[in-house]
Amino acid sequence: MRETVETKKLSILYISPHGNTEQMAHAVASGAMIDGIDVASYHISHLRADEIRTILEQADALVFGIPTVARDIPKPMWDVLDDLSMVKLKTTIAGLFGSFGWNREASLKTEKRLKGVGLRLVGDAGPATVLEQCKELGRTLAEEVIRRV
Repeated sequence: MRETVETKKLSILYISPHGNTEQMAHAVASGAMIDGIDVASYHISHLRADEIRTILEQADALVFGIPTVARDIPKPMWDVLDDLSMVKLKTTIAGLFGSFGWNREASLKTEKRLKGVGLRLVGDAGPATVLEQCKELGRTLAEEVIRRV
């Protein structure tokens, strides 16, 4: 009898006021599309708080797309990051990408928050910032999830 392999879920949560981070989310999703991985990408502005909490709880890997706006994390994403301590996470695998111009303060704050709730950032140190890096981040995360099976 053949054993079936359960598909693992990689969830990308992002906010994109100007469309740049959304393009990056598509690149991460593209890179993560390998056998055994179900990739889902969510613009958090289109979700209710209970939907976000469910996504956080059910993911085998979480990827966050965060632009720096006014030298900080946009408020809706702060709320998502705050939810991390109020849900029962299934995973310890996380990734980060973001768009920023002259600084990466939002990324640095996000890294600290993710590590603070016990998530391990996979991929290069710091956020992916260009589309090819984003695609590679997606592939690296998906491969890490598969290795954990």
